[in-house]
Amino acid sequence: MAERPLTDISVASKEGSWYLLPQTGFNVALQVDRFEKDIKTGNSLDQAFQKIEQDIQGFKTEYLCEGLLFPIVLDKQIVNGRQRIVAPLYGNQLLVETVSEKERRGAIKKSVEDVEEFLISAPPGSMAVLTSPDGWSGFSGITYQDTQTYLWRVMEDGKPMGFTVRTDMTLAQNQKLLEYLGKDLTKRGSMEDQLVEIVSNPMFIRSYPDQKQWHFEDLVDIIKYAKGSDVAYKNRLFEEIYQQLHYPQKLWTLDSATQKLTSDLKTFIQNKLANETFKRQDLEIALGSTVLKLAQAIMQPQLYKPTQTFYQQDIHPQQAIAGYRAMLSIVQKLPGCNGGGGSNQKAEVFVFAGSLTPRLAINELFTDGEDTSDFPCGGTKKDGSPCTYIVKYGSGIKKCPECGNEAKCA
Repeated sequence: MAERPLTDISVASKEGSWYLLPQTGFNVALQVDRFEKDIKTGNSLDQAFQKIEQDIQGFKTEYLCEGLLFPIVLDKQIVNGRQRIVAPLYGNQLLVETVSEKERRGAIKKSVEDVEEFLISAPPGSMAVLTSPDGWSGFSGITYQDTQTYLWRVMEDGKPMGFTVRTDMTLAQNQKLLEYLGKDLTKRGSMEDQLVEIVSNPMFIRSYPDQKQWHFEDLVDIIKYAKGSDVAYKNRLFEEIYQQLHYPQKLWTLDSATQKLTSDLKTFIQNKLANETFKRQDLEIALGSTVLKLAQAIMQPQLYKPTQTFYQQDIHPQQAIAGYRAMLSIVQKLPGCNGGGGSNQKAEVFVFAGSLTPRLAINELFTDGEDTSDFPCGGTKKDGSPCTYIVKYGSGIKKCPECGNEAKCA
């Protein structure tokens, strides 16, 4: 994609910040923040872009397609002389570093550390389970809206594989799941205490010679039994999870539309960096456009034209922007999105950072009667020029990434 993502970038900025994808759960501004930080700290383009690519894939699977089974792609690697579990789709980042200390008082991070130790030493066929119910997350203003149960298995080649099973299990059903696996919980204290207790108790199933080995389907059977229903999540059946486990490669392999769009985006960024013409807003527009074109490919396949660049040369930019805005309004109205709610609803978003896999959550920073629109930073850069960075309300940014001034978005 050697062409600019817009025929005229200035037109896009005048048309507002549609490309930041407000009220959709995909936070373009934070994605670009992370990319710029990775580049500045010496990571290669491949390493920095891999995170964007994986989150686009995750957004597609978990949001646009409302998936029930998500992959946790893992590998073993020697890091500083130690065998560690890494996430290859995130630039071989350590598995334990994908989880925030803030999530549920650090209990999930501690459990993942225990899981890593088990996966490194356990023989093939061994499995680990960690379940995390809905409710209080530990992050400011964020309340999880789904249960995620993480399953890991040491495969026959000695490498770990993982999946997240998404359900609407209640707190009591999560407790039953652990009890069925042999854990006796105290069930005391506040709701937060009970949640911390659940996520503090990963379960380990070690494989022994001459014994029947466990598989992912066996653990899904127990989840289904604990839930006491054929329905996994929002009237969708466990049968869908079983079917996906038969062909798991599809869950993390980019389909042709996603592959083309992300490849075009990467080439665009590569050209900008090589020519030293990279600007933050260019990447924001290109990334936002990519996600909207992916949404169109999934939701309106009869209209999606894979041969198109971001903007056809025979279409006036304002007409093209109108098309993107129309697609944005459709995405905003999907389940789990804040679209159509205005300022009288709290925002449902996907939390992409700090948890093992993105989670549907209520963002309580959006409250009744408040202005939840995007706004300019209003600060001043070091050279004295005004900062034009657009802050997304509720993004959690404490300081403007362009000028360093305090932002009013928290």
